Amino acid sequence: MKKLLTLISVFLFVSVSLYGQTAIDWTKLDCSGISHNLYTYLNNEDVVIMEFAMGCSSCTNAGARLLSIKDKYAISNPGKVNVFYMDYWPGNTCATVVLPTTTPYAFDAVFDHSLAEKDNYFASSSPMPGIAIAAGSSHQIIYQVNSFVDADTTLIEQAITAFFATANIKENLFENTITLSPNPSTGDVIINFTNTETENINISLFNLNGQLIKGLFNEKVSVGDFKKIIDIRSYPKGLYYINISNSKYSINKKIVVN
Repeated sequence: MKKLLTLISVFLFVSVSLYGQTAIDWTKLDCSGISHNLYTYLNNEDVVIMEFAMGCSSCTNAGARLLSIKDKYAISNPGKVNVFYMDYWPGNTCATVVLPTTTPYAFDAVFDHSLAEKDNYFASSSPMPGIAIAAGSSHQIIYQVNSFVDADTTLIEQAITAFFATANIKENLFENTITLSPNPSTGDVIINFTNTETENINISLFNLNGQLIKGLFNEKVSVGDFKKIIDIRSYPKGLYYINISNSKYSINKKIVVN
């Protein structure tokens, strides 16, 4: 617990005390012609590492370090850390963009003409390279540095680890506060839980075979305590599942109809 609190403290220090900036959304085609939207990644509780560079020799080392950081989360948080190479030199195009030569080099996406995006974080400078890391549906910048050095590797890992720790706390809070009462029930069932983010909540009833019996609720819910009364007296006796979900979590709870 002490270690977790330390990580959270690091996260808060980096994202609020040092930066406290909201990432500005963008939509761009990468060099493979695939469209990417920053907020789509962040709303999925992902981490997006943006390396702003222009083919500098120091970018090779930075890119290798950033990809090694991504690899460290491949098991604990698979697919949740994304590394984008964003070339901002006006003369570079996808055909001529100068990439670092480290092998293997597996950026999630490579972009040219990223000067506007660079200026969101480094308006009055030419970072060599600059690193901006955004995370989560709050769209916060959790780390930002004008010129990456090796020492930043540890700080970046601490910020990402702390972000995932806080995300897990939210998920556990959402799941652990869900109660169904009375259970078993012959009539009304009261569903209570603490909602951790303002967003759409879906509540549905399923049988043991996973077949949807009925949608019970589907509305936007604010942060805070939630209460919903449902009537199950018309359903045959037996065991069912009530699924409570939002865009990030999906929790099943057993309910017995007597």
